[in-house]
Amino acid sequence: MFYKIIVWSEVWALLIPLAIIIIWGYKKKEMTPLVIYLIVALLIFSTGRGVSLMYQAKLAHKLPHFLKSNHPLYNINSICRVLLFGWLILNSELLKNIKPLKFILPIYLLLVILDMTFWENPMALSTILTIAECTLLLCFCILFFFHTIRDESEINWMGKPLFLICTALVLYEALNFFIFLFFHPIANVNRKFGTITMIISSSLFIIFCIMIAVALYRNRPLKKQIKTVP
Repeated sequence: MFYKIIVWSEVWALLIPLAIIIIWGYKKKEMTPLVIYLIVALLIFSTGRGVSLMYQAKLAHKLPHFLKSNHPLYNINSICRVLLFGWLILNSELLKNIKPLKFILPIYLLLVILDMTFWENPMALSTILTIAECTLLLCFCILFFFHTIRDESEINWMGKPLFLICTALVLYEALNFFIFLFFHPIANVNRKFGTITMIISSSLFIIFCIMIAVALYRNRPLKKQIKTVP
């Protein structure tokens, strides 16, 4: 039972930050890419869990060809995560005026299309996409941290929601990198160790979603108090 709850965390953990958005709202100009990612990820992971349930019920033959495995869904999630978090970080106040950074995401998308067309099978879990996701997002976050240190203004960047989001990304991507890279070889040799690895990865995702939820709460629009004249 515990394992099932943990495995399904890729769906229910996303409801934590989405609940913050529903209850308190968000500043659209700043957090739109993050909100889009949360909705897209919920749809992707819900579909992936649905595919797994179909296999458990021995109804996989009723699935369309592209859903015979949930691997394409995880590939799509990886691409969306890079594009949407990249959009969020690179359009921040500190980085939006650095012109060379504007070419990174279009180049990444072009390389993904070439990779899926000529090299890798899009129906299989892509190691290249995993490496690219981790590398790019870690670089974006480190670049953001570097510019917060160099910034000479009086802004407290550590108190900003984006600082917490970047911290969550660094923790999640850095710790999950080797898990995603070696999960299938490990699981094929030792299923018990593969299960433990999956629990660790899912726990990291829960922490990631909680930190995103805290960042969204900090970003909530504050209601203006109307002063009454006596």
